[in-house]
Amino acid sequence: MQQKSRKSREQQAYEYIKYAILTGELEKGDLLHQHRLAIQFGMSRTPIRQALSKLAGEGYVTSYGKSGMFVSYEILIPSYTKELI
Repeated sequence: MQQKSRKSREQQAYEYIKYAILTGELEKGDLLHQHRLAIQFGMSRTPIRQALSKLAGEGYVTSYGKSGMFVSYEILIPSYTKELI
């Protein structure tokens, strides 16, 4: 049961962060603090970390090792995503 709950929190975090990036609430080059995002979205850092990892795989965020994760400067937005905004 916990796995399902954790996965849905990860999906929520993913959707929140992606929406914030696509709408400009999080701007290109912004440093993404896991702790701050967790507080902002009312969840632990684990689903935030998992969501950021997924977003990195899709090119929305970039990891610079120990410097942290940042909103990518070059985001290729598929046309169907633009329609959702």
